[in-house]
Amino acid sequence: MRLDVALLLGLTLGMGMLNKTSGFLSLYMLPGTLIFKTPKFWKWLVLAVLAAVISQLLYSVLRLSPLFGMIGQKDAVFIYTFKEWLTHPFNFLLGNIHGLFDWAIHYLTWPIFLSAMIAGFSLWKFPREKLLLLGWWFAPFFALALDGRVLYPRFIFFMILPLMILSAVAVDWIWNHFGGSVWRWVLVVVLFFGSFYTDYYIITNPMYAPIPSADAGQYINDWPAGWGISQVNAFLLKESQKGKITVYTDGTFGLLPYAVELYLVDNPNVTIKGIYPIPSDIPQEMIDQAKKNPTYMIFSQKQNVPPWPMKLIAQYQKGQNAVKFMRLYEVLPQASGI
Repeated sequence: MRLDVALLLGLTLGMGMLNKTSGFLSLYMLPGTLIFKTPKFWKWLVLAVLAAVISQLLYSVLRLSPLFGMIGQKDAVFIYTFKEWLTHPFNFLLGNIHGLFDWAIHYLTWPIFLSAMIAGFSLWKFPREKLLLLGWWFAPFFALALDGRVLYPRFIFFMILPLMILSAVAVDWIWNHFGGSVWRWVLVVVLFFGSFYTDYYIITNPMYAPIPSADAGQYINDWPAGWGISQVNAFLLKESQKGKITVYTDGTFGLLPYAVELYLVDNPNVTIKGIYPIPSDIPQEMIDQAKKNPTYMIFSQKQNVPPWPMKLIAQYQKGQNAVKFMRLYEVLPQASGI
């Protein structure tokens, strides 16, 4: 209930919204703090409105871009519009809830999740604080299950942070309850063994890390994984030292072309262009470019490479997936006569 806190809240809300549309959920759930039954409601209201206005002023920076409408289009890839949701309001709820709980428990691990639930529903001490944290977790959790079209485990990261606080409350109580007993260290082992086990493989051999299959696909075994990027960039850098080159990628955002741009966009000898969708016939622009200087094409998302006049330079398997590769081709100069 302080002006400086409201100003900081507005700034962090705005930055969250600029980062991801899901940042709006933090604003929508702000009335949940009224569970504390503050006697100064009007002061709360003024400060809450101030925070909301600041957040929207920051977010409005995006409206200066002619591409602002693409945010809504991208959101519609992952969640149903209200009109679409009305045609099947609860058809996917149970399946999504099951998947979200599975991911939450998988990453928190059962001991952390259970300790959070025990602390959260022990309402004889700090009941309002615990109900607020439970609500801060479950409200967006349920909303995503209700409205989610395409879901990934990373979506729930911010939602389960309140559960970490509740788990810490339970752990603190158990730690103090056992005093200098050896059970303290048994508690530590039980709580964190699963996390240490997973982290060990993530650090030493991520291909075998026991993470949800959805994440394993995104980060390790499917086309979004970055296998081959370092080798491809090293090759392109070496070729650019000989003269100008042109690089095309199968995509206009995301892994490609961004993974190449991050390293080579400031190189004056490298021109990077994304293509989407991939046509069946080679674009005339690529034919013309191959006539001027060495021209390369990188395929990662598209695995059925079209029969363009190209020479395969290298391919890199995506994790353990024997049918997914990142492929680097050189466009053949003789394509200019086709």
